[in-house]
Amino acid sequence: MASKGPRSKLDHETRARRQKALEAPREPRRPKTHWDHVLEEMVWLSKDFESERKWKLAQAKKVALKASKGMVDQASRGEKKLKEEEQRLRKVALNISKDVKKFWIKIEKLVLYKHQMELDEIKKKALDKQLEFLLGQTER
Repeated sequence: MASKGPRSKLDHETRARRQKALEAPREPRRPKTHWDHVLEEMVWLSKDFESERKWKLAQAKKVALKASKGMVDQASRGEKKLKEEEQRLRKVALNISKDVKKFWIKIEKLVLYKHQMELDEIKKKALDKQLEFLLGQTER
């Protein structure tokens, strides 16, 4: 561990000078040539191609997802239509069964009424017969 003090500051300065001495000397700025412009254009064009390729891949992915979702939606739409049709048929069947039940209840009431009428008719005949018998006895 280096001690803090004047010596560590000198070590740092000498290290910085050595590092600077080891670096390659920089070339002086020169005016841009046609070739420099061509190279810049090539760098720009390669970046543009890369970004366009990424954009196209992203767009293709979006289109593929929408298409697959559309196919799933279409399949589920068909299933939904089948379910709705089945529900509609069930409602129709329920209404028909209710109507049939009402009809048979009315028929049962009618049969009971006719049966009651027949019983009343038999009772009436029996009562008339008894009345005639009683009237016949009273006349004698």
